[in-house]
Amino acid sequence: MQAAKDIMNKEGHISVDIEAEVFEKAVSWASCSVNSLAAFFGGIVAQEIVKYTGKYSPLRQWLHFDIYEALPREAVDRQPMGSRYDDQI
Repeated sequence: MQAAKDIMNKEGHISVDIEAEVFEKAVSWASCSVNSLAAFFGGIVAQEIVKYTGKYSPLRQWLHFDIYEALPREAVDRQPMGSRYDDQI
């Protein structure tokens, strides 16, 4: 985490204070494939595109979706099991 803070604090970058727990969760789960979230956001984007091209008004606000509560609290064994549900690296 210190390496990330050092990179962000260099010239031209914004100085950011990141909570260690949030940073560790983001880094540990960044490379996994979460298909249900991709389907959720894909549906929202598709709906907004249809609304933009038609007579309805698209969203004009932020959409914040906090998923950290859905992640496991303890360490997870993410070794490939040879099934189609393995994360692609």
